Amino acid sequence: MIYLPVYSLNLNLIERLWKYSKKKLLWIYYEDKLKFKSAIINFFENEVKDKLALKKSVGTAFQIMSG
Repeated sequence: MIYLPVYSLNLNLIERLWKYSKKKLLWIYYEDKLKFKSAIINFFENEVKDKLALKKSVGTAFQIMSG
């Protein structure tokens, strides 16, 4: 048997994506809510499609475990 933790942030891909998005979006001061909203939309529609930068941060080294 292999022990798997109940919840592990480093194994959850969506948590890695949120961490990457916060690192890219929250270091900038946005003057109003609309600029922040447009930065978020631009990030997920354009920058996330740049798979090379995302692969570096999120990673692709996963293994399928059969039980």
